[in-house]
Amino acid sequence: MMSALLKGRSELENITPYKVASEYPLDVYKQFFDYKIVRFHKYPEENEWEGIIIHKDDNTIMGDMGFKGGPNESGII
Repeated sequence: MMSALLKGRSELENITPYKVASEYPLDVYKQFFDYKIVRFHKYPEENEWEGIIIHKDDNTIMGDMGFKGGPNESGII
């Protein structure tokens, strides 16, 4: 999804059933996408700790959420 979004909102809309808010993603956040894409390929289990925020009334992606990595050996994030 991040790779598609780097190409443009319409690319993400083509591969999901959602519209994408015009303000998403903020440029300050978009700068981390390349890093996160590489990181998720190396540690795919960390993708479990990421998600998107969808405005249900109009089925629009309006944000995302996540943690900096998954839990440690003790299960603490």
